[in-house]
Amino acid sequence: MSQQETWRVLISSGLRGDLVVLFRKNPGIVDTIDGVARRLGVMPETIQGDVTELLGVGFLKTKHFGDKDVIYLDEEKDRQIQESATQYLTMKQKMVGTQK
Repeated sequence: MSQQETWRVLISSGLRGDLVVLFRKNPGIVDTIDGVARRLGVMPETIQGDVTELLGVGFLKTKHFGDKDVIYLDEEKDRQIQESATQYLTMKQKMVGTQK
């Protein structure tokens, strides 16, 4: 998946953006979809598709814990995404600076 596609997935909906912010601000969260939905004040079925998309790009991971499936932030993938965004924005800024 390209960097642009990954970024599109991360920010293409307000609720998905809320999920990204929640996990970035609280990287230690390991919770069920029900628990994450409660944290955001929404119904679990409301975030299911967004969580699936975030799992698909690797931002979130899932594992079986006891009798539940839980989701959590893949901190390494998040770091890679942030570095990629920084490099892209730095490059764009340099390009704009040379056009003046």
